[in-house]
Amino acid sequence: MHRPLYSGGGYRSMAHPVRRTFTESQRQSANYEGYTMDHTRPMTSAGRTRLTASDRLLDVDVSQLDRIVAAVLAFRGDAEPGPALQGLDGALNRTGWEWTDHYLSRASTVEPLIAQYQPVTSVAPSTSSGHFTPDKSRRDLAQIGPSTSRLKRKAEASVVEVVLPRSKRPAKDITYVDIESEVDTDTDGDFNDPQHAARRGGPRTCNPVTVEDRQQMAEWVYTHEEGWSDVGQDARWKGFELEHTRRTSTGWASAYKRWKNDVDSRVDELKKERKRTLKVEDSLDPNQ
Repeated sequence: MHRPLYSGGGYRSMAHPVRRTFTESQRQSANYEGYTMDHTRPMTSAGRTRLTASDRLLDVDVSQLDRIVAAVLAFRGDAEPGPALQGLDGALNRTGWEWTDHYLSRASTVEPLIAQYQPVTSVAPSTSSGHFTPDKSRRDLAQIGPSTSRLKRKAEASVVEVVLPRSKRPAKDITYVDIESEVDTDTDGDFNDPQHAARRGGPRTCNPVTVEDRQQMAEWVYTHEEGWSDVGQDARWKGFELEHTRRTSTGWASAYKRWKNDVDSRVDELKKERKRTLKVEDSLDPNQ
């Protein structure tokens, strides 16, 4: 005879657990609140089982994640991918680090997609309805500003229609900045001016990594190659950021990580050029 499971005197065989029954409205309510009705999994005190992170991502297509990441990187220009991907924290129930890991593991697939999400001119969408569609929101991914929550919502909307809660900020307070109109074409050197950076939506956030930047990075790596692997990524660029203030040391470290192949090839060219110079100097040395 089995041990009684309830104080009321009833008996229940552990080999034959009783399945719970729920009405359709109860199932919908539980699913909406992020729970599953599967009685075979560990339950909370409320008699429900909470979805795990892997459960929440089971129905997410990997190619959809690729397109979201590509859209964000495309509309952030050539800026380092780290801050852009961290800005997606919470999107599709993924952390910023999970988005970063996804990009690093599928960079060969994501990079070709970036060209498909270049900014195009369109009217900024209204947030009054709480809905974003791809046609209305692609251009608005190019906004520059400190708010990462709007960027995160629009990144999802650029791939698939997503129903979002209303923003706590009034719609009239949301400002969209045209990225082309904010590009500095002057040569007076005020590109690094803090006030000028603020007009672009915040300092050191959307500066593209130019060819000149990569050449300067290569020269820095070449002259500091000794002991390069003995220090952390940020520490490698501590002195460099003082001369090139467009980014912090962390920003330059991220830029180097993204353009590593190009920068390293330039370092190799500098080494070859140095060898040629030494060879010429040796040939001109009368003591040789």
